[in-house]
Amino acid sequence: MSVNERRAEIMKILVARRQTTVPLLAQELCVCCNTVRNDIHALALDYLSLIHISEPTRRSYISY
Repeated sequence: MSVNERRAEIMKILVARRQTTVPLLAQELCVCCNTVRNDIHALALDYLSLIHISEPTRRSYISY
């Protein structure tokens, strides 16, 4: 399983279950806990990079 496939699987699991644990994900994906933590960190950074914040007036607007 590639990195992208594993991260997609993590997202699929999280959407379906709404919560889980790192050890459980690691066991299901046959990787170590640190790998899962790194993947979750990378996914969070990817998500934040999709948000563009601008201030056309005095108020902040967030667009996706």
